[in-house]
Amino acid sequence: MAHPKEKTPMCLVNELARFNKIQPEYKLLREQGPAHCKVFTVQLTLGDQHWEAEGTSIKKAQHTAAAKALEGTKFPKPIVRPFRSEGRNPESITPT
Repeated sequence: MAHPKEKTPMCLVNELARFNKIQPEYKLLREQGPAHCKVFTVQLTLGDQHWEAEGTSIKKAQHTAAAKALEGTKFPKPIVRPFRSEGRNPESITPT
């Protein structure tokens, strides 16, 4: 699981899709195996690009497909902004 402040691959794919004005689509392709140890195959589609991944849950398969998409996509990625601290800089001087 990602650190609370870290974004998951699915979140990053959503940002990428929004930036490129496209809609990500996750599709369950297969569900195989006995009930106690199923394997799910999911396909992620971004525009005309497709990635497939397997996982022991649909969510895990989606996360893996999203991670593959982030590595292999040809779509431009949004600019990452630096983290903003909650408080103000104690070193800064406010004009009076």
